[in-house]
Amino acid sequence: MDALIQIGKHGISAVVEETKHQFKKNREIKFKVAQTLIEGRMKEYTQKLAGELAEKTDSTILSVRGRTFVLRRNKDVDKNTKN
Repeated sequence: MDALIQIGKHGISAVVEETKHQFKKNREIKFKVAQTLIEGRMKEYTQKLAGELAEKTDSTILSVRGRTFVLRRNKDVDKNTKN
């Protein structure tokens, strides 16, 4: 997994298009949420961001750990790349 996208003060709205672009090249993407967005609610807030981004990019949450989460593009998006 080479793609890493950082989510900063502008939240997920700033990374939706970049995420869609990266899913054209990568099956999985790792995200890291800025410490300033967490403010003592790490697990719940990171899970919420992951869920919102997964919904907007037609992907699935693979894992959530601290400020980091991983999304995988859904198979129906991937079917055009099969041989």
